[in-house]
Parts: sequence; C-alpha cells; structure tokens
Amino acid sequence: MTFQTGVANYGVRDASGNLDEATLAAVAANEQVRMFEINPSRGAKPGKSGISPGAKVTGEIARISAVAEGEDPISPNRNPAIDGAEDLLVAIARVRRLAGKPFDIEAPIDACG
Repeated sequence: MTFQTGVANYGVRDASGNLDEATLAAVAANEQVRMFEINPSRGAKPGKSGISPGAKVTGEIARISAVAEGEDPISPNRNPAIDGAEDLLVAIARVRRLAGKPFDIEAPIDACG
C-alpha cells in the first residue's frame, strides 16, 4: 500500500496541522505500507474550495486524518511548509529519512489559457 499525504498532512499531522514525525514513523512501521507519496500542491476538494464538510467528518475519518470530528477541516491549496524548490527537497528528504521506504511525489501540473 502507498501512504499518501497532501498539503494538510492528514493522517500524519499534529494538532496544528504540521507534519508529526512520530506519527509518520509509526505509519512507516506498518508492514502493509510499502511506500510513501506526498502531494505538495493541492488540497482535498470534496465540499467547496479546500473545506471538507464537517458533517462528513465521522469519528473514523477524524481519527485517521487527525482532525476534529464534525468540524470543517481546511485543506490549503499548497503545503505552507513548502515555499519553493529548496523547501520541497527538504520535505522529501525528511519524509524519506523518517519513513525509510520508497518515496514518490505527485506533482499535478495545469496549463493556463
């Protein structure tokens, strides 16, 4: 299984939404997780813009995503810790170091015009 985390670090975040190294290491320890993938440039959009409707955030989703049950989690359009190519390389190195497993990056590219 590939563990993917996006701009909001759902599943491996602390209470402030930052990447939680201990949680990421615990996920990496699961033998079913074979690789990690980050997506640094888009948020979940199941509701409107970058907000998931709180009514859809059940107890299970809240536990897995590390968000509050019933609240509207905000997913930014980019990871606030990644503000350019150098930051992206630092983030990649950090996840690779913590996970100790193969790594992939998803980079959606859009054409303008």
